[in-house]
Amino acid sequence: MTRCQIPLDERAMVDGLSYTEAMYHVCAKVLQSLNNDSNSSPDFNRIIADSMEVEGLRMRVKPSFREKDDCKTVQDRLQHYAIRLHTSFVISVLCRPSLRRGENVGMTDEEKANLAEMCKRNLVETVRMYLKMHSLSVIPTRSWAFTYHGLSSAVLLGIIGHTKTDPEVRQLQGDLISALSATAAKDQNSTHLNASDKDIELSGPLSRALTALKNIYDHGWVVDSRAPNTPKQGYQDQDQIQQQTQNQTQFEDQDAALAMASLQNGLIPPCVWSDTKNSIANKVQTRLLCYGNA
Repeated sequence: MTRCQIPLDERAMVDGLSYTEAMYHVCAKVLQSLNNDSNSSPDFNRIIADSMEVEGLRMRVKPSFREKDDCKTVQDRLQHYAIRLHTSFVISVLCRPSLRRGENVGMTDEEKANLAEMCKRNLVETVRMYLKMHSLSVIPTRSWAFTYHGLSSAVLLGIIGHTKTDPEVRQLQGDLISALSATAAKDQNSTHLNASDKDIELSGPLSRALTALKNIYDHGWVVDSRAPNTPKQGYQDQDQIQQQTQNQTQFEDQDAALAMASLQNGLIPPCVWSDTKNSIANKVQTRLLCYGNA
């Protein structure tokens, strides 16, 4: 597949990449790694090499926002957090084949476990950077890309079981729920504002994802184990129990790596990596490009 040359300032290789130039590199890597003509899953060495390349972009940006301690303005700090958020999210996507159930071609069980840990670490960093940005500015809640990356990472952490086992993950998920719930409430009560002054509308995929995250946080899984309007100790008939068991099984049988993307269409359908990797690549690239400058 033919790729366009990444536009760079003539001094970019000397002075460092601007925020926009770094994001061009991230998008190019997404296209190269995920949106290709092969139907096979990437092997361990390929995933590690791609992940290291993406992570390396953090040290190639301008010194003014390369390290947090060197940031002199709010914009510098926002760009520092944003680069870490987006690169962490992309690395987590690259590592997601390791979350598939069963045997993975091209990697041993130990390699799969190492990649799964790398995936978790970068999911956590994505959520952490979203909340850091949110503490400084309204930019994250006015960007589909930032909100999608932060929210989907928090949901996936819950799906793979870290809400109960990792106190930091649970704390980050709770803080994200509070931030996005406040955003949704403010948006509903601010009908007099122009559309450009509002946070993004938490409807459709984002609304379903936030609901899923709340259920994971409160009840331990994507689907609330209780029927609507049924008290915790209330009676449930056999049909309700059977339906809930079926829903639970359908979620458990899926690859966690693809669960978040499937939430956009409601209940998770059966799916495999080779059928969905190009869709993931296109979604990631679009959301990286359509966020505006921090």
